[in-house]
Amino acid sequence: MSALLNKLKFPTSFIRANSSINTPLASTVKVGIGAFVSHPTTGKFLVGKRIEPGKIGFGEWQIPGGHLEFGESFQAGAVRETYEETGLELKDVSLVTVVNSIVPQHQEHYVSILMKGTCIQENPIPKVPNSYDIKLASTL
Repeated sequence: MSALLNKLKFPTSFIRANSSINTPLASTVKVGIGAFVSHPTTGKFLVGKRIEPGKIGFGEWQIPGGHLEFGESFQAGAVRETYEETGLELKDVSLVTVVNSIVPQHQEHYVSILMKGTCIQENPIPKVPNSYDIKLASTL
């Protein structure tokens, strides 16, 4: 799994281990939730390339995700965000990792929970917004 995470390209300075940031950041830390959505037979997972200019992650491949809602479990957040963004339902949802993401150029600080799950539909056809280009990537 760590080899796969290393293949995903995050924006420069998205992940900082020992960061000394001289710019003022927003006073709140947001909680993000994302899901590696596996195809039920091939094991490949869904990624979308953000093609909407001006948004964080523009031109980058991403997994379905968004913000964790108040009182929501990690599993429920991953299921909800996947359904909202793709129309696909998940089963066997579990934790992959947690990432501390600081993006000073956008004044953003996120703690992102990355989950994985298998698509319930046997022949999944995601419904995605016009701001994304989608594909199936290598197996988890």
